[in-house]
Amino acid sequence: MTLLVPCRILILILLALLDHQRAWALRPFTGTPSALWNVRHPLSTTRSTSSSSTTCSRVFLKNHLTTTRHPWLVLRGGADDANGSVAQESADKNETTSSSGSSDEFPPGPRPWEAPDAALDNYLGPIVKTPETWAADGSRKRVLIFMDAFCPYFGGYMAHQARDVYDVSTVHVVSTYMKNFFAKEQTEDWKRWMPSSLPIDLEAWKERLPSNDIVAVHCESDSGLPDAEQFAKAIGANHANEPNEARRDKFLMNQVVAEAGIPTVRQKLCTTLNEALTFARELLQEQASKPTSNHQGFSDAGVLGQGSNTYQYDGMDTQQQPPPKAFCIVKPKRGVASEHVHLCHDEESVHNACKDILSATVFGDPTQTHNAVLVQEFAVGTEYAVDIVSKNGEHKVAALWRYDKRPCNGSPFCYFATELIDATQSAIGAQVCQYAQSCLDALGYKWGLSHTEVIVTAHGPRLVEVNTRQHNMDFAPLTMSCTGYNAFDMLLAAYLGDEPPETYPLESANMRLEWDTLPTLPSLRMHGAMVHLVSFVGGKLTTVNGHHLNDIHNMESTLEMEVYPEFLELGSEIAKTTDIRSDAGWVQIVNEDPDALKRDYDRIVQLMLHLFVTEDGSGVGSTE
Repeated sequence: MTLLVPCRILILILLALLDHQRAWALRPFTGTPSALWNVRHPLSTTRSTSSSSTTCSRVFLKNHLTTTRHPWLVLRGGADDANGSVAQESADKNETTSSSGSSDEFPPGPRPWEAPDAALDNYLGPIVKTPETWAADGSRKRVLIFMDAFCPYFGGYMAHQARDVYDVSTVHVVSTYMKNFFAKEQTEDWKRWMPSSLPIDLEAWKERLPSNDIVAVHCESDSGLPDAEQFAKAIGANHANEPNEARRDKFLMNQVVAEAGIPTVRQKLCTTLNEALTFARELLQEQASKPTSNHQGFSDAGVLGQGSNTYQYDGMDTQQQPPPKAFCIVKPKRGVASEHVHLCHDEESVHNACKDILSATVFGDPTQTHNAVLVQEFAVGTEYAVDIVSKNGEHKVAALWRYDKRPCNGSPFCYFATELIDATQSAIGAQVCQYAQSCLDALGYKWGLSHTEVIVTAHGPRLVEVNTRQHNMDFAPLTMSCTGYNAFDMLLAAYLGDEPPETYPLESANMRLEWDTLPTLPSLRMHGAMVHLVSFVGGKLTTVNGHHLNDIHNMESTLEMEVYPEFLELGSEIAKTTDIRSDAGWVQIVNEDPDALKRDYDRIVQLMLHLFVTEDGSGVGSTE
């Protein structure tokens, strides 16, 4: 037995040397199962519910990463930083493990689904540390700027790779909104993010950079995107997009795409209730008069599926769950996820949707409320997401995903899974990718990451929205396992790959991707998906079914999993899952055998019905 562990480690080392990617993609099996669950890819962390922490949390990232204007006037510094020096993330990462919650239902032993909770210090390092200026050859280092990069497995991972693999200096800034957020919240660490002095103009700010060779400005937050575009242009970044409001405004976005000759859903921006009711009535009548025909058939090279109902598009079968009656969409023109997005079927529901939206604050600007609502045709079909990396207008797909969304807990769009699809084996998938690439061209997007959502209807693909940022989930372990690379390393290759090889450290050559060798469409070597744990109950948590959680953990396909702390702490108030932001956790599943993957997925969905019990005795849900 003592020889088995060294042999296993030796085999993993040899495999890592053969694979030009990082060894963490191989999921090294060391220690106990609980230790295995705590081994995540570099710089990863979990959601934190602590008010004094700004780790990569669902609540923090999705609710608070918004911004206003002039981000270059906000340098990230600390209270002890008398000169307001820019900050550099430390390469030292020391994760700490925390546990929360208990239950008589838990079997004895460790609970491996509780992921480690990394503190802010563990991945940011000393805030007052100044970026390195000089490369080993005596030249000034190139500079890559990160805005609102709080998440270790998003901006944190990319900054780490930029420094260690490309020997690039990284500089971190926060938007004005984030400065105001930290000041308002007065968390224990807020001063660490704020400089004690600010430059009075842009030139003074630029003088603090290690070099004038600024590669790009990479923005992690959704609301920081317009400021990042303006910032990159103002400081003369080498790789920057021209600012374009249509990349954030959902009405303008569809309008610009339609003007480019790309099919889109019908829409109207309505400033009065009567205007919204009139257009919604027109859409509902039109949809009711054109029922969708259905037949049985195979879908799109996907594995998990969403039910047996399908329809045919351009001679190919694609899945859908036809609505029992006509619908239209009412939503704000600016927002994230499914926030304030309403599926309406009559005038009363349209009226209620308008009331909700017009009383809500604008995402990214809590001082303003909406003055209009966007009414759109409801696209019936399967929804896909396309992650793309763009290099000077050349768009390469990093991953193609298909959503399994189902009606649940009173919500029409509850996420159950986000599944990787092989675009090279799916005619529909290839057309979705081409459609998304055309949308980026129409919006003038030439550099950076993007996450585009598309619904395939009976008449072809239709745009949901383009997000010029990363896919907002921890996708890297899945894509590394299933395709062999990830979008962040692709982006670094796009930004930095044109330099001669001798420009960068020789010892990290096997960790760099070559842009020209990357395919336009990715193929899968394994099947994988992110399963979103759905809570079917709400109220005071009394029981957590540890047996079911252990069953999920021990499944053949399970790669990683996490249950959020509030769903493990007895006595805490939990809510029913209605969208991606209210789920109870996640499970990443990967398998070479598509049948085995689907079997494990179906079993997880069954177990989710009985994971949690609340004080009123509720604990049995339904996916209907």
